[in-house]
Amino acid sequence: MLTPNRLVVLLLLGAPGFPAAAAERLLYSVGHEEGRGPGFTRTEIFALDPATGRRELVFTDAGLPVVLLPDRPSGIRSWVMGAAGNAVLARAAERRAFPGGWAESPAGIYELSTDGTNRARKVTDVLGEHPLRLLVCDPAGRRVAYLNENAGAPTLFVHDIASGRLLGRLSLAKVFLDCFARTLGWTADGARLFFALETGDVHVTSRASYARIGSYFMNEDGTRLERVPAAQVAPRQLHDHRSNPEMPGELLGELAGGRRLFLEYQWRARGDGRAENFLYAVDARGGNRRYHARSGTGSLYGLRLSPSRRLIAYTTENSARTEEQVWLLDLDTGKETALFALPYRPIKPPHLSLVGWLDR
Repeated sequence: MLTPNRLVVLLLLGAPGFPAAAAERLLYSVGHEEGRGPGFTRTEIFALDPATGRRELVFTDAGLPVVLLPDRPSGIRSWVMGAAGNAVLARAAERRAFPGGWAESPAGIYELSTDGTNRARKVTDVLGEHPLRLLVCDPAGRRVAYLNENAGAPTLFVHDIASGRLLGRLSLAKVFLDCFARTLGWTADGARLFFALETGDVHVTSRASYARIGSYFMNEDGTRLERVPAAQVAPRQLHDHRSNPEMPGELLGELAGGRRLFLEYQWRARGDGRAENFLYAVDARGGNRRYHARSGTGSLYGLRLSPSRRLIAYTTENSARTEEQVWLLDLDTGKETALFALPYRPIKPPHLSLVGWLDR
């Protein structure tokens, strides 16, 4: 068993029977703190080859003039790192101007090297009034999109990664109402964006906002806003679980053959009634829904779909809350593999985040 006072990484070296798509590598970060106060002092990013279990350190901000500002542990998904193609992006700040603690702004978006040179190039300042949420790269690694508040409204920003040029600024106030985005991503061809809306507390959410819960496709400029049909997101009643019809499945991405991948919430019908997540794939017309069996229980975090759209990585916490386990699921075969585990520490370091994938 892992001891909580030291960092232990367990790797399945040479995991048999689990070939990865050509050269796909999973990126994950480990944030460290020192002293009594909260705040990251060093963040390391590793690349893991799921076919062999080999991992290597590809970036660290230790000693650099910039400090990475990884995900702050919380219940709301708040991706601030992303990877696609050969691009790896992260929220960061100049170390000389960084006050420490949980300060998250002002900040910039930086492109990080993965070739051992340990370089960080500033792409753009983070635009908006609050710490950004849901930073995502397009499949080609040419554009980055993120959500932030601007003039009191949820706003989508899109930048060109090479030049940092602002390609679009779109207010989503009339679309979101009182909702917030649970997911954000690009379609497989990079032509459109998708997101899933969820509501907050019942006392601060309008009836009209509840009617907006669901997943949507949209062009970068806000045109062609299309809601995912109810047949694809309506929860099913699973064995020994209960579902909530007001919590539809969340779109996570597009798979090969016109299928779509969703995350669904279910609650145990017996015992502690704890919430759990399930993954299912369905074709674009809503038929042939396939649930994926899971070895771990509980909720899934940090879900990252691979460039081939065949593999998805995620983390879970064990029932004793002593380990945070990273899993890999083959969406073609249904095979799930445990990759490695870290001590589970919701407040204290190390803090684990799945960054994304490199296709080389």
